[in-house]
Amino acid sequence: MNLILSIFSFSLLAVFLGILAFKVGITDLTIICGIGVAMCGFDFYRSVRANEQH
Repeated sequence: MNLILSIFSFSLLAVFLGILAFKVGITDLTIICGIGVAMCGFDFYRSVRANEQH
């Protein structure tokens, strides 16, 4: 259940930041949103890989 909830949360964050970045259309904001999604994805990958319980 934790894996499903974390995948859902990550996808919602990515969609929200993607809409924000593409609707506003400023290059700097798009880069920052991409970095934020990449950092969250890396943390998600490490948490799933290590089988951490939060």
